[in-house]
Amino acid sequence: MNFYKIFIVGMLLISLSSFLYAQAPDSLIMKIDENTYKIDNIKIDIANREITFPAEFNMNRGLIETILVGPQGHLHETILKTDALPAYIQTSLLLLGLECGQNMELGNYDTIPEGDSLLVYAIWTDTLGVTHEEPIERLVWNIPKKREMLKTHWIFLGSKIINGQFIADLDQNIIRTYNDPFTIIHNPLPTFTDDTFYEVNKNVVPAKGTKATIKIKSLD
Repeated sequence: MNFYKIFIVGMLLISLSSFLYAQAPDSLIMKIDENTYKIDNIKIDIANREITFPAEFNMNRGLIETILVGPQGHLHETILKTDALPAYIQTSLLLLGLECGQNMELGNYDTIPEGDSLLVYAIWTDTLGVTHEEPIERLVWNIPKKREMLKTHWIFLGSKIINGQFIADLDQNIIRTYNDPFTIIHNPLPTFTDDTFYEVNKNVVPAKGTKATIKIKSLD
């Protein structure tokens, strides 16, 4: 995707989200230096092809379908939540030069999601002052196999605009372990077809309310 197309798509997403939240798009993108930009609370590092933004641990036990949602998302089934708007997250990933996958459709459980590959990390400091930086797979427990989720990359699926609405801003899904053609980042493993497969890895995940930073890095 060339820069002009990225810019147009990004500005469209920002404009849609800004309309909902009454902010001007041109006031949201800030250049920090030659390789660093910010969109609201999201830092975009062009040189290292990664973005970072604040989050908070939402639960430390129980079944999950989602790893990261917005504050109005399904909080009963997600490990982390963030105030970073989904449209801004997707725009930030586009500005890294990533392209959305196009192969998932509603109700399709047979197609493994494909698209540009990402590594995703959660970073937090524990009560002893020790900083942890873990791949988000380590936060997830595979119930049938009785082990941590397999180490994997993640897919930049990208949410969609339907009838003038950016779906991820409506349902608040950002990173999903379970089938969802409208999430921004998707589990690439065959386990995405089962919503009872995963739970919180209580051996790794800290207490609810622990502040965190999410780092999403391009693998391509």
